[in-house]
Amino acid sequence: IGNKCGRPNCDPRLAPILSRKQLQTIGVYLTKFFGSNVRFRILKELGSLEPVVCVAEVYYPDKFYGTRVGITRGVLK
Repeated sequence: IGNKCGRPNCDPRLAPILSRKQLQTIGVYLTKFFGSNVRFRILKELGSLEPVVCVAEVYYPDKFYGTRVGITRGVLK
């Protein structure tokens, strides 16, 4: 598809920030990333109109590893 959702940021300090906020999924798209299926979820904070983060979930053929890559200011164009 070629849509990019901002720049990946693997900073683990993002995780507690994401879990504390009231986030709502406003979009999902699937793509191939380094040969693996990746599902991006575009989230926004409740009460806000701006997408604030994009969460990548990496699936491998045999199992779901639960990898979440926080991507700040992710906007699906």
